[in-house]
Amino acid sequence: MSAEKPSLFQKKALEHISTPEQLDTMLQVLPRRNWLPLLVLGLGFLCFGFWCVFGQIPVNVNANGIMVFPGRIVPLQSHSQGQLLQLDVEVGDEVTKGQLLGEVYQPELVEQLAVEKELLEELETKISIIDPLRKFTLATEKQFIEAKRTWYQSQIESSISMASAHQAESDRYLAGQSQQLTVVQSDLKVLGQFLSKKLTDFEGLTQEKIFAAYDQELIDTRQELLNNKVSISELQLKQQELEFQRLKFLTEHQGRLDAIEELQRKLEELAVQLARLDQAELTAETKNRLELTEAKGRVQRLTRNLNHQSTITSPRTGKILELTVSAGQILTQGLRIGVIESSGDSDGLIAVAYFPAKDGKKIHSGMKIRITPTTIKRERYGSILGEITSVSSVPRSTDSIAAIVGNRELAMSLGTGGSMIEVRSRLRLDDEADSGYQWSSGKGPDIAITSGMTVTVDATIENRQPITFLLPFLREMGGN
Repeated sequence: MSAEKPSLFQKKALEHISTPEQLDTMLQVLPRRNWLPLLVLGLGFLCFGFWCVFGQIPVNVNANGIMVFPGRIVPLQSHSQGQLLQLDVEVGDEVTKGQLLGEVYQPELVEQLAVEKELLEELETKISIIDPLRKFTLATEKQFIEAKRTWYQSQIESSISMASAHQAESDRYLAGQSQQLTVVQSDLKVLGQFLSKKLTDFEGLTQEKIFAAYDQELIDTRQELLNNKVSISELQLKQQELEFQRLKFLTEHQGRLDAIEELQRKLEELAVQLARLDQAELTAETKNRLELTEAKGRVQRLTRNLNHQSTITSPRTGKILELTVSAGQILTQGLRIGVIESSGDSDGLIAVAYFPAKDGKKIHSGMKIRITPTTIKRERYGSILGEITSVSSVPRSTDSIAAIVGNRELAMSLGTGGSMIEVRSRLRLDDEADSGYQWSSGKGPDIAITSGMTVTVDATIENRQPITFLLPFLREMGGN
């Protein structure tokens, strides 16, 4: 139907073209004013192609993090196993170093301490009773020995005096007797010589019969001479007796000296006994002192151990960030019961973020980073500028994250991606900004950037050519 009745415009156009005088007229497809959009569109495609080849698109990765002071998050741990009797602090409380935070029930240590105190008391009672008796006994023995020493000393002095006196008396007696015998012996020798000469004279006269009347005198002279010889013999016997007496005196004197020596030996034995008593007293006192010292040492050690294990004290001055236990709970040794943010000097506030391992492995120290607190609008204020200072070589566990951020629940939220790489960043300072840090847009908001503030961290890991997004194989061919 449509083929039989062509439209009016089609017929008119055919007639116009078929007119011979118009065959040399140029056919105008588009008006000139319509070429401008096409030119602009072509130029745009050309620029887009140039940008796709030579342009750069930053590839960013982001992660959640927190602002902390490095080294000021201190875990609070239980020193021992036992039941938590009470906890005297709450989250947010300010504490000082050494402050008592709670008590842990330690029945075994309490019983051991009671037993040791009882033993110490028994030992002190025993010493207080036995020690005076021992000292009294030793003093009595010493007095007895001293009395014996005094007696022996007096006996020695008396014996020495008597021996000296006897020796002197004996010497005088022997000297007198010896002198007397010497005189008598000399007289007897002279008398003997006289009688011998007289006898010789009388015998000569008698033989010549001159004086026969002197026979009786001759007989008497012979008798006197014989008596003289007898007296000399008796004198010699007395000299022997005197020598025997001398030996007897020497023996008696030696006996006295031996007796004195025996007394001196006994005196020395008494001195040894006194020394032994002094040594025994010193040994007993030393033993008592050592036993007391050991007993008191055990009590002191148990007391310190009980105070250490039955109390929970603050290791630093700061603020309680987290408590993970409550009164009545059974604690184990080394159990993490809370977190304290210590006060004092530090290296400055840093941002700690946790990236998934696939992104974290692409980050390295020295990279620029943008840190945005979650409490502000990034579109209005921008981000804090910073620089990455360290990247962990291995993924962090939830416990290690909790030790850094100070809160286990926050650590679990930061580590929800599984294996997380820890990235630490230093913030750029700006004294003119209200916050004290440099912002990507202006001076930033008028807020304080404090520890514990959660942030979002963005890092540019590479710049890619746009065409590599359309044709990924070009990126592989380019090596990046």
